[in-house]
Amino acid sequence: MLILIISSMISLSPELEQEMGDFRTMSDQIDSILVEKRELFGNNLRRARRQSGYYQQVLNTYTAPSLAVEQADNRPPSIKPSDVDIKCGNIDSL
Repeated sequence: MLILIISSMISLSPELEQEMGDFRTMSDQIDSILVEKRELFGNNLRRARRQSGYYQQVLNTYTAPSLAVEQADNRPPSIKPSDVDIKCGNIDSL
């Protein structure tokens, strides 16, 4: 029932139909501009990352085993159980 009333109101108002058509046209134009700008931004971002070596750094991080070895060498020395016992005051280890 409500749909019939609304549709009859719209069909009675050609001015409203014209405004809705203008709105749809404007909305489509805005959408196309946004898509164009998004693609341009994405292309520029990818180009900048490629030129700066960003992708190569990411690739090296995940594929280079030498990097993992270097990071492992920089860790502090492991703690021995005997060190923990002495620091905690374990009488049996003295």
